[in-house]
Amino acid sequence: MESPSEACESEKLEEDLDDIDDYYYLSDDNEMEELEKKHNEKDLCEDLKCKTIDPDGAEQILNKDIHFLSKKISVPHWLTALFLRKRKWDLQEVEQEFLRNPCSLLSSILLIPQNGYCYTSDAPDFGNVIALINNNQKNNRRSMGIKLKERNTKGECCPVCLSPPSTLEHLETTTATTTATESPSTGGSSESTVCFEPFSAARLYGMSCGHGYCLPCWQAYFEVQVQEANAANIECMDSSCNVRVTDNFVLLVLGESAKAARYRKILQNEMIAAHPRLRPCTNSRCSSVVYVLEEPRARRVHCETCGTDFCFACGMEYHAPTDCETIKRWLQKCRDDSGTATYMAAHTKDCPQCGVCIEKNGGCNHMQCSKCHYSFCWVCLGRKCTPFCSFAYSFQHTNFSPKHRSESK
Repeated sequence: MESPSEACESEKLEEDLDDIDDYYYLSDDNEMEELEKKHNEKDLCEDLKCKTIDPDGAEQILNKDIHFLSKKISVPHWLTALFLRKRKWDLQEVEQEFLRNPCSLLSSILLIPQNGYCYTSDAPDFGNVIALINNNQKNNRRSMGIKLKERNTKGECCPVCLSPPSTLEHLETTTATTTATESPSTGGSSESTVCFEPFSAARLYGMSCGHGYCLPCWQAYFEVQVQEANAANIECMDSSCNVRVTDNFVLLVLGESAKAARYRKILQNEMIAAHPRLRPCTNSRCSSVVYVLEEPRARRVHCETCGTDFCFACGMEYHAPTDCETIKRWLQKCRDDSGTATYMAAHTKDCPQCGVCIEKNGGCNHMQCSKCHYSFCWVCLGRKCTPFCSFAYSFQHTNFSPKHRSESK
């Protein structure tokens, strides 16, 4: 049995423990409330933290990623950019896929034929890429690499112009050389220096599919594709071939023309669209780019150049609280309803008696409503009319109705 003093101390100890528990539970509750408050504030915030940059600033961000991955997987700058464009700028996915199965990656982006028959390509650097892949496959003791077949490029006429191959004036003294260029964002070179055979030879040129054409035909084809804004996905000229023409080959053939500058701009826009944190301003008169500084979400962003606000996820006018998919379906429904309304106005009329919508599908102009059985004229909607009504109605807008004819006599 406890003494009075021991019982008193025991009660005091229990009270102290209760106070400690209350303190810590209160502290935990406060922390939870603060965390929930911050979480709710983050979810309820309609604006994304972002900054507005010019196209050159966007290119620096793009080049930084391209240069990093290009060095890591040892492929040229243009090929790394193409990989990232086709994989939504997922650097980790591109690296893993290239190291795991580079042949499948090249085939998926249509740089080599999917049927497995691959010919030598005239695209600069492409031969080195194939050699690198074959060497890696051999060292890793994996399946066979890519076997290249030689393509006969001499003594043939161009299948497009049906003339002997000729060359281009700006390529007569130019060699397909990839020089080391200084990246403004990284301070390093984006490509290595590799020299190739001159493109001044009058022969047929082509990609890994084996189809060959003369350089003037390639140039005319590229100019048409760039003019039609289809430059981001230029394919072989053969109608049955979907092999992609490499970016560096297109730029080499176009030279320093205005079409080449337009082609570079199209490629830059494609890369900006693929980058998860970059979006071009939706104002057609503004060339700025919005760069978000936090996790991209369907929130409002603000262009500081022109003051335009738009949804970062879908690029449309900000539409909170509706999500992007719902607003897309709603706008599509509005467009469909608009087309239906146009058709209804052109091909239907309301019954003069009950107002039901009636569509005329043939026959004479005498109509009878299927709902109220009211008879009327389709042309004038009158109760009584003559067969001459339709003729008179057609001349109402020319001021040459029968009434005007009688007055003129």
